[in-house]
Amino acid sequence: MVTTSQSKVLDKFYSLIMTGYELPESLVKEWFDTALGEYELVLQPLQYDEVTSKFTTRLSSYQVTLLGLLIKREFDTREFSRMSKVTGIDTKDERVSGLQAAKQAVRAEIEIDGQRIEELFQKIKEIEGK
Repeated sequence: MVTTSQSKVLDKFYSLIMTGYELPESLVKEWFDTALGEYELVLQPLQYDEVTSKFTTRLSSYQVTLLGLLIKREFDTREFSRMSKVTGIDTKDERVSGLQAAKQAVRAEIEIDGQRIEELFQKIKEIEGK
């Protein structure tokens, strides 16, 4: 039986982001669990075996893409939070504001992700007849 592995979903996620640092594996897996939970809440349960890190069925490319986008949104939200903390620092002589543009770009990225996710949810519902 052909199945889809967790690594295929994570590969999709990594293809969607750019970062200059390595992400902790445990954090990425936590985001994966969050994405899986949201997918199942909105659409349908997916049979995922945590022992083998594989789904019991083959996921379609649009399902993998949606899961990757859901993980990316978690990543972007974390990046926005991190940047907000950095740009909110006041020093004696100056206010750190060099990351304001980057923060605005991440906020826009989160909004774009949200729109793409909502569109994919709707398309999958149509395809699956829900």
